[in-house]
Amino acid sequence: MNSKLDKIKKLAEQYDSKKNQADDRQVWERFNTLFNAYGIEAVAAATGLKTSSVQAYTNRSYIGKISESIVVKAETILAKI
Repeated sequence: MNSKLDKIKKLAEQYDSKKNQADDRQVWERFNTLFNAYGIEAVAAATGLKTSSVQAYTNRSYIGKISESIVVKAETILAKI
């Protein structure tokens, strides 16, 4: 049983490693895609962010750091409507 737990822990470490995470630009582009497809109010509602925060992220001339988990949450919710 210990071997199984060790394997699970190793897989969890690999999952959390940087190589398995999208870079900031990819996350920002996915966020903008949601914004363009569904609008500011829908993205704000799905992410739990204020409308002004969503607007600030999309109006930046540089790539803003957005949590990938927020984008995944919004993608999941908005895909169901």
